[in-house]
Amino acid sequence: MLDKTIQQKLEKYHDLNSIIIVQGLEGSKAKLFFFKKEENVFVKKFSFDALIGQNGLGKQIQGDMKTPVGDFSITLLFGIKPDPGVKTNYLQVTENHYVCCDDCRFYNQIIDAKAENHKCDGEHLVKYVPHYNYAMAIDYNKENIYGKGTGIFIHCNGYKPYTLGCIAIPENDMLTLIKEVDKDTKVCIF
Repeated sequence: MLDKTIQQKLEKYHDLNSIIIVQGLEGSKAKLFFFKKEENVFVKKFSFDALIGQNGLGKQIQGDMKTPVGDFSITLLFGIKPDPGVKTNYLQVTENHYVCCDDCRFYNQIIDAKAENHKCDGEHLVKYVPHYNYAMAIDYNKENIYGKGTGIFIHCNGYKPYTLGCIAIPENDMLTLIKEVDKDTKVCIF
């Protein structure tokens, strides 16, 4: 029997082909579920233990160490490692890619700093191994409001038992997940 909230999310997005559901548990622990449509019915394809923000759920501002709650779209699949065969566009991270965290026109965006002629003090993506070996960005703070939070991703586990606000799963699990999602997959976090 599925949790009531999970069932409600599946009903809400019945017109989609796939959905990722992240259920916060205790502290920074969570469970990630992936459902895919088969014969017009959602079927749970897999679930993984996941990590969320050190302070749990309910992101309000940058630096609060919380993971946002809500329903989101996937905006980008990317990674330090080569495209593993995803179903949509994939950004191969280079030395020039950053997530802007400063108060500028690129706040909360992954950019090629060289192409934009921008000196970025944000997260230098290529330095986050193994975190960004494979990752997907979601559209939290899609208005790019400074201070609301930046760079919320589903990515590979790092070395700590929590994240700064993202969702993290083991790299092998991330590899499985990133190859299953499509451009319309929803991410629901509660």
